[in-house]
Amino acid sequence: MSSSSKKHIENKEFEIQISIPAVDLLDRGSAFHGFSPTEIIPTVSEFTVWADIYNSGFGPSGPFNVSIRASDDSIINKSDTEIGKVTVPSINGGNNATISYTGIFPEITNVTVNNYIDDWFYVGWMIDVDIDVGETNEVNNIGYLSYQIYVANKSDLRDRGPAYSDMNETTVESGVTAFSVFCDIENRGLKEAESSNVSFYASLDTNITTSDYYLGYDALLPLINGTYIDASWAGIFPNMPNGSYYIGWIIDVNDDVDEGHEDNNKAYILTQLIVETPAAVSSGIPGYNVVLLIGVGSVISVLIVIRRKKRR
Repeated sequence: MSSSSKKHIENKEFEIQISIPAVDLLDRGSAFHGFSPTEIIPTVSEFTVWADIYNSGFGPSGPFNVSIRASDDSIINKSDTEIGKVTVPSINGGNNATISYTGIFPEITNVTVNNYIDDWFYVGWMIDVDIDVGETNEVNNIGYLSYQIYVANKSDLRDRGPAYSDMNETTVESGVTAFSVFCDIENRGLKEAESSNVSFYASLDTNITTSDYYLGYDALLPLINGTYIDASWAGIFPNMPNGSYYIGWIIDVNDDVDEGHEDNNKAYILTQLIVETPAAVSSGIPGYNVVLLIGVGSVISVLIVIRRKKRR
């Protein structure tokens, strides 16, 4: 073989080596992932998880999927419940990308230890779960968090929505107008909610708190999960400064119910209520001048005195 032919083969071999870039996808580490909240109710709670995926190779990965799973042990695999899936367009060699998923936490379908209610679970992810990327190492595609999420067996009270609440007036006079407000309360949790109170308020803003103007309350009976109940208050609108107010309410205002979510217990009516000062009430007799009436009264009094003196 001539030296020129040998040189041609060597160059060709070199070209083949650089035309197949190496890709290796892996979790970037515990400092770059997390989830929120740490306590959830399946099919009810909104859940967010994030992580960094690193390509330790020197070529672009191309698109791939990351499957986020809930597992009762730290061995994350396809038999675990899928929470969600995220598509990554590509990661260049030596670079990383942050994935993030937000959605309603699903019902857990596979449990190998105990029941999934009132239990703790690992949250992990399978990188390139559909094997779309040819990698130099296929066994390092699993990541998970060392701390766990608690799947709670609790009730969850919340307002049923603006379509199920209203008030009988949009303008009232303090201390005069008969006023009423109603709403629906539902239990989206996994267990029955104990008895509780719903307090109604008039607020200058949409942040309804116990420091707002108190109207009254309604006492709720125990509420089975998956059902709802009406709550209402009616009475004479109390005295407060003139202005525009939001009418709102706080569910379980005394914290009598142990709920999966304590941050969804407030609601309000979108239409503002106008509060006015009562119209002035006349102290006289209709059709008479007050000053004239006093004058007539004085004359009558004088006449009576004079008559009494003459009889003596």
